[in-house]
Amino acid sequence: TFCATGTMGIRGNLCSGEILEQLVHGSLILTSSHRNESNKVENGGLSGKSQTRKRLDLIRNVVFMGMGEPLNNYANVLATCRALIDSRLWNLAHNRVTVSTVGVTSRMRDLTRDLPEVNLALSLHAPNQIMRENIVPAAKGTPIESLIEALDEHMMALAKRRKLLGNPQGCDQDGNAGDAADFDQDERKSASKKKRAMIEYVMLEGD
Repeated sequence: TFCATGTMGIRGNLCSGEILEQLVHGSLILTSSHRNESNKVENGGLSGKSQTRKRLDLIRNVVFMGMGEPLNNYANVLATCRALIDSRLWNLAHNRVTVSTVGVTSRMRDLTRDLPEVNLALSLHAPNQIMRENIVPAAKGTPIESLIEALDEHMMALAKRRKLLGNPQGCDQDGNAGDAADFDQDERKSASKKKRAMIEYVMLEGD
């Protein structure tokens, strides 16, 4: 894991129901906060545009990360993601669900196969393999090249699907729209939002 909580060791994985239960509790907290703010506005006698407030009782974005590696609990994380984007349940937009990983390449590819609509975030930690391995021991089995390739495939997965639907004649005999390398530079830029986030590395005692 890339989180300091990894030093606590692994005691077990949450099932899908337990993960969703966290969202239920979070929704209740936000609903209570929204209700309190509403009462303050009403008691203050405000009206018109001043009473227009952004709703706080809905969870709009969900990110799987932190205490453990989400992709090592793949079946339950996948089931939870499907529940979150199900219009009969949480009804979140696909691009508002993100699975973060330290770099479990095989599971990254599984997610691309099973649920390419959700976002995939990679905690890279360092610009080269040697530095990564010093920071994250698990990186020894996952070369940067394989991670970038898996990320690339996930990034282009939806573009492939659109290409397949829009131009079935351009597909191979198995109905595939080709590899990520088949897309030109403009198509790749369009598919990628190129989001990067820098998070300060906090030294732990003994580092």
